[in-house]
Amino acid sequence: MNGRQLLNAAPTVKALLEGPDHRRKSMAEEYIGVVLDAIEADDRDPDEWEARELASALGALVSRWYFLSVNCAMRSLKPAEERAEDYGKSAERHALQHLREALQWVSGMADLNR
Repeated sequence: MNGRQLLNAAPTVKALLEGPDHRRKSMAEEYIGVVLDAIEADDRDPDEWEARELASALGALVSRWYFLSVNCAMRSLKPAEERAEDYGKSAERHALQHLREALQWVSGMADLNR
């Protein structure tokens, strides 16, 4: 997976902050798909860092925070040697609580397809 090419494929800040909501959502979805396709092309599953950042990207997408969604997907591309050493330890300790809070929030969401 060529991280630089994937970073360059990301939508621009301007595109993610302007224009119709459905178009910004589509751009974020497409970019997350590109990152997932790259991982699949490497014939592997995402590692813990990638999985967490991509889960964050999907959560931001559900929240309609498209800029954040793409930002999280881009962070998933960070090389292992540049990642925070304690990221997994800290995130693991709070993951269940965060997931439960996110589930409560999503459960209370209005139908976005109306």
